[in-house]
Amino acid sequence: MRTFILITLFFLYTSAAHAQLPDPAPVPDRSSHTQATANSTSTESTPTAPPATSSGAVSVSVGGVSMDGLTEQEALQKLKTELGPLLQRKVSLNDGNQVFWRTRAEVGASIPYAKLLESAKWLRKHGGGNVPVRFNVDIKKATAAMKAWAKKADHAASTPSLGVSGDKVVLHTGKGFELATVGSAQRIKQALEATPSELFIQLVSRQTPAHGSNVDLTPFKYVIGQFSTRYNPNLRGRTVNLKKSAENIDGTIVPAGGVFSANKAIGPRNESHGWKEAKMFVNGDVVDGIGAGICQSATTLYNAALLAGLPIVERHQHQFRVYYAPASRDATLYWGQKDFKFRNDTGGPIYVQTKVQNSHYIVRLYGTKPVTEKISVESKVLSRRNGATRSEAFRITNGKRELLSRDSYLPDKAH
Repeated sequence: MRTFILITLFFLYTSAAHAQLPDPAPVPDRSSHTQATANSTSTESTPTAPPATSSGAVSVSVGGVSMDGLTEQEALQKLKTELGPLLQRKVSLNDGNQVFWRTRAEVGASIPYAKLLESAKWLRKHGGGNVPVRFNVDIKKATAAMKAWAKKADHAASTPSLGVSGDKVVLHTGKGFELATVGSAQRIKQALEATPSELFIQLVSRQTPAHGSNVDLTPFKYVIGQFSTRYNPNLRGRTVNLKKSAENIDGTIVPAGGVFSANKAIGPRNESHGWKEAKMFVNGDVVDGIGAGICQSATTLYNAALLAGLPIVERHQHQFRVYYAPASRDATLYWGQKDFKFRNDTGGPIYVQTKVQNSHYIVRLYGTKPVTEKISVESKVLSRRNGATRSEAFRITNGKRELLSRDSYLPDKAH
C-alpha cells in the first residue's frame, strides 16, 4: 500500500511540472516572410497570402480583399465596392510628344469580378492565398479614347522656321506629329492586362516629314534686329490685312548687298486676293481703303532695320501721328508711290520673319553674323501747335548720333 501511494504522488508531481513549462517558440517560415515583404507595396498585384484561420480552414482573398465567410453574392458585392475605385486610378500615357493622364475606365478597362471569384474558389481548394487583381481592356473603347486624344495632339507638318529661346536662335524643323490610335490602344491593352498592371504606358506615334520651303535656314544663327508694335484686334478689317501682310513678308530672304522692298514683299492689295477695307490716310483725310493698316507692317520693319544698323533706302512719314510708334519712327506705304526699303550690308543674307501674335505685329531679322555695335533709336517731339506735331529721330551707334528724319504731322484725327 505504501508503495502504491508513493508512485501516485510522483505521477501527480511530474504532471504539474510539465503543465507549467512554456510551449516551444515556433520556427519562422523565411520564404513566406520574404514573399510577404516583397509584395507589401501593391495590393493590386500579389499581396501577402492570408494565413489559415484559427479553425484550421484556409483563407482566400482577391486583391487583398478577404472572401472568408461570404456567400457568392456577398463576395461579388464586396469586390465591386473595394476594387471598383481602382478603375478610377489614373495611368500615365506618353505619346512621344507629351504626357497626359487618363483613368483606367476612360481607356476601356474593367474588372472581371466573376472570373476573379472563380479563381478564388479554385484557390480555396488548393491551400488558400490571394488572387491578384486583373483588368480587361475593351479594345474598341481604348481606340476611341486614343482617337479623341489624336484630335488634340496631331498636327500637320509645316514649313521649317526660326525662333528664339532665351538669347539663342532655334531652328524648328517643321515636322508634324501623328498618333497611331490602333497601335496605342493595343499598347494600353497589353499594359493594363499585365500582372501587375502597368501605370506608365508608352504609346505609338510618328513624326511626319516637313514640307514647304527648301531654303536652308541653318546659316541664320543671330537675331540682328527685332521690334514689335501693338494693334487693336477688334478692328477686324485692319487685323485681317495685318495678318495677310505678315504671311506674305514672312520668310523673305534678302541677299547680301540686296535691297528689301515692303511693297514687293507684300504684293498688290486688292479685294480679289482677300484684302479687306479699313481706315487709311489719304490727302489729309481718314478714309476707307482696301488693304489699309499694313503701314504698321512697314513701321515695325523700319524700327527692326534701324536696330540692326541697316542703311535705310526709302521711308515716308504718315500725314498724322500713329498710335503704335513714337513720332518720327513710323513708315507709310502706298502702292506704286511710297515704299519702305532697306539695304543688306551685313556681308551675308538676311532672313525676314514677320508674324502676328497676342495683339502684336512682330518682326525679327536674322543674319549670319552678330551685330557687334551698340545701337539704339531715340525720337523727340520738337513742338506741338494747334494739334500739329514736329519731331525728329536719331540712330545712335556706339555713341555716334545719326539724324534719321525731321517730320511734321497734321493735327490728329481718328484712325
